[in-house]
Amino acid sequence: MTQLFNEAEAVRSIGNDKFTAYHNANPSVWVEFEKLANRLWDRGIKHYGSKGICEVIRYHTQIDARPGDKFKVNNNYSPMYAKLYLLKHPDRKEFFDCRERKQAA
Repeated sequence: MTQLFNEAEAVRSIGNDKFTAYHNANPSVWVEFEKLANRLWDRGIKHYGSKGICEVIRYHTQIDARPGDKFKVNNNYSPMYAKLYLLKHPDRKEFFDCRERKQAA
């Protein structure tokens, strides 16, 4: 039996409260991130950078923004989106290189 993906649980498992808050406040970023990563995968690209995907999202949000919009795509969260993607798509574990977070001393 296939286990359903629990996005909220996966986001919390990443262990970054600021990312969790950002993700919950901006669900469209994750939707676009996953869509772009899937498009790359479906085109046969089996390794890519999460920052590159975030840059594409940033470009499109700036081009499509209305005058005065203040929304920003946060680069600091690209590694967390990569981890979230790999949690949802474990069969694609080589798509992103993910490093372990450094623990505070």
